[in-house]
Amino acid sequence: MRMLTSAGVLVGFCGDGGTPLLMATEVEWLSPQSEYRPTKYLQGWMQFWFYENKRLQAAKILQQQRIKFLKRIWTKDRDLRDQGFQLENALIKDALILPWAFISAKEKSTEQEFRQQCLQAFTDHRALEFMFHQLKDLSLKKDWEQHQ
Repeated sequence: MRMLTSAGVLVGFCGDGGTPLLMATEVEWLSPQSEYRPTKYLQGWMQFWFYENKRLQAAKILQQQRIKFLKRIWTKDRDLRDQGFQLENALIKDALILPWAFISAKEKSTEQEFRQQCLQAFTDHRALEFMFHQLKDLSLKKDWEQHQ
């Protein structure tokens, strides 16, 4: 178990109702109670996952949301603006990790400092909450034919 968690593998065992009985991880900011999701999201996800056209629609929706997130972050984050990241000149890849990779390389940050900065940026901009919200919405989507 320790070898798995030290390799970054999240291991959890659940009892009735999804309540964690044991959670083994070395990721300090990961709280097992906040990571449980009701089964309705998995059930909703499975309703489109096996259909290629719906999977493509889901990918397009996620990519559009990702671009909106990037625009929101890059226009309001002063640290990124101060480092010269401008939306009109930016390759649309990642809103947070990509610019901090460049900044960390420029500042000769250690790998640990880079990871800390990325985690801080994710926390500051609530990136995980944003991604979970998008996946929850997508898994409960019913109007697939309307977004082709």
